[in-house]
Amino acid sequence: MEERLIRGKFISVTGHEESHPWLPASPQWLEEFKASLLGFYSAYQSGAFSQEDIESTLLSILAATLDVAVIHWQKRKAGEHELEAYYVGDTVFNEFMRQTGVLIQDDSGCIVDVALDQFAPALSQLVNETLDVIRGIRPTESLMKKYFDERVWDRFRALVRT
Repeated sequence: MEERLIRGKFISVTGHEESHPWLPASPQWLEEFKASLLGFYSAYQSGAFSQEDIESTLLSILAATLDVAVIHWQKRKAGEHELEAYYVGDTVFNEFMRQTGVLIQDDSGCIVDVALDQFAPALSQLVNETLDVIRGIRPTESLMKKYFDERVWDRFRALVRT
C-alpha cells in the first residue's frame, strides 16, 4: 500500500505542477485548486495510468488534504497563513466529495470510507463547475457557497483540530 500511495503522490504532484499554466485562475485558492483538480483529471482522462494508479492518486490527494488542514490550523494559531489557498481548495474538494457520496459517512455523519467507484462522475462534475468559474460563466462565489464548509474536517473521525 505504501508503494501505491507514493506512486499516487507522484502522479498528483506532477499533474498539479503541470496544470498551473492552463487557464490561469484567481484568487490564489482557485488557482491551486484548479491545478490539483485538472492535474488529476488529465491523468485520469489520459488513459496512461491503471485504475489502481488512479485510485492510489485519489487516496494520496485525500491524505494530503488532511495533512494540509492540520498544519494549516497549527500555523493559523501562530498567525501564519501561507497554506490558506491550499486549505480553502481542499475544503471545497472534500465537501464536494462528501456531498456527492465519494466520501462515505456512517449514521453519525463521520467519514469512514471512500467510494472509489463513484469518484469518476463526481470528478467530471467538479471539473465542469470549476471550469465554468474560471471561464467567467459562474461567479467564484458559487463554488464557495456550495462547497466551502469547514465542518467537513470534523467528519473525519481521526482528525483533531489543534
